[in-house]
Amino acid sequence: MGTIREFLRSIKALVTHDAMRPSGPFNYCLIHPKPLIIMTSVMRSLWNVAWISNQLESVPVTILVAFSWSMESLYHAVRLRRQARTLERKSPHHALIFLCNSEQEMILLKKLGLTAIHINKNCFLSEYEYYPERTKQLYLACLNARPSPFKRHYLAKNVSSLVVIHLRPSSPSEVRYLDSTKSLLSHATWANWVTGTYRKLVGSELRTVISSAKVGLALSATEGQCQAVGEYLLCGIPVVSTHCRGGRDTLFPKGCFLIADDNPESVARAVDELASRNLHPEWVRTCVLEKIEEYRHRFCTLINGILLENGSGPVAAAELFRHIPNKAKRFCQPDDFLKCLEADLEAYKNAHR
Repeated sequence: MGTIREFLRSIKALVTHDAMRPSGPFNYCLIHPKPLIIMTSVMRSLWNVAWISNQLESVPVTILVAFSWSMESLYHAVRLRRQARTLERKSPHHALIFLCNSEQEMILLKKLGLTAIHINKNCFLSEYEYYPERTKQLYLACLNARPSPFKRHYLAKNVSSLVVIHLRPSSPSEVRYLDSTKSLLSHATWANWVTGTYRKLVGSELRTVISSAKVGLALSATEGQCQAVGEYLLCGIPVVSTHCRGGRDTLFPKGCFLIADDNPESVARAVDELASRNLHPEWVRTCVLEKIEEYRHRFCTLINGILLENGSGPVAAAELFRHIPNKAKRFCQPDDFLKCLEADLEAYKNAHR
């Protein structure tokens, strides 16, 4: 009987271990080596967090959890709390802190007893990667959005001069959506296809296309921080947005955005109005950098609080962000996590010699 019980326990442990394993490359970012602080971004599930916690086992660590999707839902917030409590019981020496893109998210998670702080994830975009390019503004608007229905491309159909950027479709349904959207927005320039075949835009190519428009579009009703919004503003173009849950509006600087209703006519009118203001790209960029600095200061205060609790001295914001990569993300295969983390720790050590 004892042997059977041991066998069943081993099977249960194996199933639990496999269940928490990410199915492919996942993201993490080393924030500080000692005390160990690691950040990861998730949608609405804590698979990444569970894997990091499992891999580090008895090592004390603070895991900062940022969201790529809205958590302004009681159902999903309660589900998140259940997952967090399971992890905390399993590894009481691992602390979880949730970085919320909106104040509403923070309030909801705090009411459920979770440790949360309002820090919009777009503050981790590098201003050295995104900046205005000196190019002629050929288009009224730029829509940088993945080919997925929640991005609501159809709301841009009345914008008379439009350039579209998108990621490569990741599923057959996205391929079908892209085909129908290209037909609907046949008057637009599809920047990834100017050579006849798809090509991902990065670096100066991406900046140049964004800078060639007077306005950036964000049209989803629900998502997370919306990285495209940060890219638009850092590249110096203001934003026309629909009402949205998820926190992207918390990055909007005063005078650099307009909110449109959920119909193509309202979006087109807002684009025309905002484009007519001819806002200087460097002014728009300066305004959003001020907002970003507010969040970075809040993040630095959070980190220094953790360091103080562990008997370490404070770190300056400039020094802290010098080691954080663009988007605060590094991707690795699940089984390579410890090897990648070891390399990061060694690089951090060498940088401080």
